[in-house]
Amino acid sequence: ESVHGVRRRSWGAYLYPVSVVALFIVSEGDAVLYCIPLAVMALADAGACLVGVRWGQRTYRCFDSMRSIEGSLTFFVIAFLTVYGGLRLLESSSWSSAASIALSVALASTMVEAVSARGSDNLLVPCSVWCVLRLAA
Repeated sequence: ESVHGVRRRSWGAYLYPVSVVALFIVSEGDAVLYCIPLAVMALADAGACLVGVRWGQRTYRCFDSMRSIEGSLTFFVIAFLTVYGGLRLLESSSWSSAASIALSVALASTMVEAVSARGSDNLLVPCSVWCVLRLAA
């Protein structure tokens, strides 16, 4: 049910394993480039969904998906905290460096998640996080 119980057409159940394998390949053993993108997808997307469904009042449509401002803000906050914490733990980054990278990743991935349709966020969000982290390295 959790995989195929979505009432709308979604490729998410198929794209998430693709993103796990793709990140494993392109990260070349770098824990930051592998773990953080997957953690952002798992934590921020789930948090956004829970908050959006439960408390989402201000909604907007993007392609065939409905989103809420509350869900998108939750995604942003969780993405920021996940990246910041991951960089501080895995890379021993300074707080200012980790914060600026986390802000960039959170902004980019929130925008990507907002415009992703039919479960494509399961591939596009981890890829966007990986790209920003890679550029910041």
